[in-house]
Amino acid sequence: MDYDNRIVAFIDILGFSSMIKQSETDPLIMEKLLKALKYLKNYESPEGWNLDTIEIEEDAQKRGVDTFKIEDKTNVTCFSDSIIVSVNLSGMGINEAISTLIANLSYIGAYLLTEGILVRGGITIGNLIHTKDGIVLGQALIDSYRTESKIAIFPRIVLSEKLLNQ
Repeated sequence: MDYDNRIVAFIDILGFSSMIKQSETDPLIMEKLLKALKYLKNYESPEGWNLDTIEIEEDAQKRGVDTFKIEDKTNVTCFSDSIIVSVNLSGMGINEAISTLIANLSYIGAYLLTEGILVRGGITIGNLIHTKDGIVLGQALIDSYRTESKIAIFPRIVLSEKLLNQ
């Protein structure tokens, strides 16, 4: 198996440990957590990354919405308070892939925010192996995690300098 050039997002649910502790005595917190995690699990299937739930900016439509489809190139792994999303760039432009990824992550973030859950994340580009059964390894994962933990700091999702340069 070889590394793929991928855009990688590492997303962290903020305050997860505290919510887990509260959920031991508050069934409403437990319900909120389970609802949010089930929602995120839906994104592990490729169908979750279609263009049906987002609007592509007018400029994108001029170039053809088909070039912005990432569902067959996206892998997602959810565990505990972490979500890893990667998009394989083979045969796809970086701008189209990142545009669709950011639109989808915005949609996910907005949903979680309505549930009172904040996220922080980092997005980068680089070598990664990300299989459909949830195996993830590569420098891009490490870099996206570092971007999330060292640069994002507040509830937001930050693009790495490496990604911005490309």
